[in-house]
Amino acid sequence: MCVASVQVQHQWAASRSTPPRSLQLQALAPHTAPDSTARGVCRRRYIFTDHQSMNSGRGFCNSPAPTRMISRTSAFKADKQGSGVARSDENRPTTRRAEMAEQTRKRILSVALDEFTRSAYANVTVADIAAATGVAKGLVFHHFGSKEGLFLEALRVATAELDASHHSDPQLPSGVRIAQRFRGHLSYLAEHRDLALNLILRGDDAGPAVAQAFQSMRWSGIDWISRLLGLDPDQPSVQLTMNTYVNTADDIATRWLQQTEPFGLDEVTQALLEVLVGSLKAATRLDPELDVADAVASLDAALQQEPTLHRQDTAKATHARATR
Repeated sequence: MCVASVQVQHQWAASRSTPPRSLQLQALAPHTAPDSTARGVCRRRYIFTDHQSMNSGRGFCNSPAPTRMISRTSAFKADKQGSGVARSDENRPTTRRAEMAEQTRKRILSVALDEFTRSAYANVTVADIAAATGVAKGLVFHHFGSKEGLFLEALRVATAELDASHHSDPQLPSGVRIAQRFRGHLSYLAEHRDLALNLILRGDDAGPAVAQAFQSMRWSGIDWISRLLGLDPDQPSVQLTMNTYVNTADDIATRWLQQTEPFGLDEVTQALLEVLVGSLKAATRLDPELDVADAVASLDAALQQEPTLHRQDTAKATHARATR
């Protein structure tokens, strides 16, 4: 039996001459708990007793009854030592509730991706996104923390789609694989111009966390290109020149899209390869012992093959669409 006793000082009205009385609250539970105890729930009976009134045969509210009894359901949680009483399921989100929360999160993210695609970061508000989604603004903050956090998640989705838009054959020479990646990125950005200009290429002004994310993306690209060409991305001269190259490549892509693609995809892809070759040669000026001969040769070979490879890729893509 679990018994809890609390002394409560009853406050009487100032007009009454009867002095304050002491009430005793007893919570009584049966020794053998009902089946619902396994779910952390048991029935409690609360008996309020006015001792002086019991002696006089009257209750503390001046009613003839000496006692009052009420009943309620309470949820018990197991203590740290383990009381043997199970934790209530009411404190655990149901699977259905979790699914609904995830669906709401996805809807918010989808709307945010559309908003950040159509407008620059500074022109999009959380209130706009919440209204377009049909949810309270606080729910957006609940799922993403801040506008910057929401932008970061939208950027992650966009870059994942960008990376999935092309695949390079690992059996091909490194220079050709790099050329394929450049072409694939440019093609995707051209097909999603607003997304590219407002999110993928122009999100640096969205805050320090976003700027850091962009820098991380750039270093990831530097690491991939450097290792594919047999160079050490941690070598100071490679770091410096490759970082300059990636920033230049982003600027070329941005201006190409802003000017409504004044040059063809072939020409821009080849221009990016040429700039990369120049960056590697510049690295040898900083470190004469750096050997980039094989890397340059691989890129030069890709420059010669690139138009032919593009025609082959286009033919394969056309055939794949026709056979769907």
